[in-house]
Amino acid sequence: MPATAVPPRSQDNLTLDKIVPTDAIGTLLQWSRAFQAGGRAHVVSAGTDFRRIKGDSIENTFAAPTGLTPIIHRVAGGTQRMTGLFAQDLFELMPKLQVTLSARIDSWHNYNAHNHETTIATGQPVALVCSVVSGTQVCTGDRELPDKSDNAVSPHAAALYRVNDMVSVWGSFSKGFRAPTLKELYSQFRVGAVLTLANETLGPERLTGGEAGISVAPTRRMTVRGTWFDNRVNNPVANVSTQTNGNVRQVRNIGSTNIAGVQTDVAYRFSTAFSASAAYVFDIAKVHSYVPDGSGVDLTGNYLAEVPKNRGTVQLSYNSPKYVNASLAVQIVGHQFDDDQNTAAIFPLIPDKKKTGLPAYSVTDFTLSRTINSQLDCFMGVQNLFGTVYYVGTNPTTIGTPRLINGGIRLRLGR
Repeated sequence: MPATAVPPRSQDNLTLDKIVPTDAIGTLLQWSRAFQAGGRAHVVSAGTDFRRIKGDSIENTFAAPTGLTPIIHRVAGGTQRMTGLFAQDLFELMPKLQVTLSARIDSWHNYNAHNHETTIATGQPVALVCSVVSGTQVCTGDRELPDKSDNAVSPHAAALYRVNDMVSVWGSFSKGFRAPTLKELYSQFRVGAVLTLANETLGPERLTGGEAGISVAPTRRMTVRGTWFDNRVNNPVANVSTQTNGNVRQVRNIGSTNIAGVQTDVAYRFSTAFSASAAYVFDIAKVHSYVPDGSGVDLTGNYLAEVPKNRGTVQLSYNSPKYVNASLAVQIVGHQFDDDQNTAAIFPLIPDKKKTGLPAYSVTDFTLSRTINSQLDCFMGVQNLFGTVYYVGTNPTTIGTPRLINGGIRLRLGR
């Protein structure tokens, strides 16, 4: 957008033309069996899954003053292969105690990675240039990228104890693993004035977490549940602002984060058809430790971007196979930040200027469906029923989905 636009934001110029062709294949093979052993009932399952993704980000950059002259042609991407093995045993340790033990082994491998850049005017490859940005080396230009591989073991243990017909308690402990995506590794992107650089040196995220909860049914019509959770993520992937330019960010592993809180929900059935439910999540998601990058910045204690502290839903439902199924739901999302520094503000759209970030909002959704016969269903829905204007981003200011109406039919073929 040129500075001469009058009034401001009245003109847009093309800066980037981009397509992302992607091919993916996957498969899952699973075996399960129920049997008795040692006087206990077991349900055992095991299997393997596989996924291969090949993708490229193909883009042309354009000269900023006019948005008419293409400058650089860039093709960045690679291939990612992921293989997993898993096994689970669900059994009753005693009549009221049910235990689940499981584990996964994951292996991932990235190969044929590249970042090919060509000057369109000359047809020549762009020279490789590397510089240090906030302690991290950032390279541009035509180059082949190194292969990456890693493995992870993810165990899981859980137990459910039925105190009586009205009360149950449960708890679990688990480890998790997520490999960085091709986009995070190789494809830069821009939103408004903010450019986010990819990072081919990214490592996987690893999670260690636990939860405990209780479920109470004080009457046959009501159920109340509460869950406490605490998760630690090592080497989480996040978009981190550079200090040399506030409009440039890079995808990085940032040390560790901690996500802890409580979730409660209540459900009540007025009759066979009418029911109501409500849920609330209080979630503190912060950077627990930050690996120094030489820039002097420390994100320790900052809230994670786009993770609100408070969320809730209220829903009314009517379900009658003979007539219609309908639901009205209100979703409430609390204040949140949309940047790693916790400083970006929608100015001057927030009434309270002391609170930076994205303001709280609520939206209402409505759904309707009916089964015509055993093979045909009709449905329709309205998202953001009242057309509420709410904000989901800054720089530039970005609003959420307006009123959206959809509908259709669902047809099942065969018996």
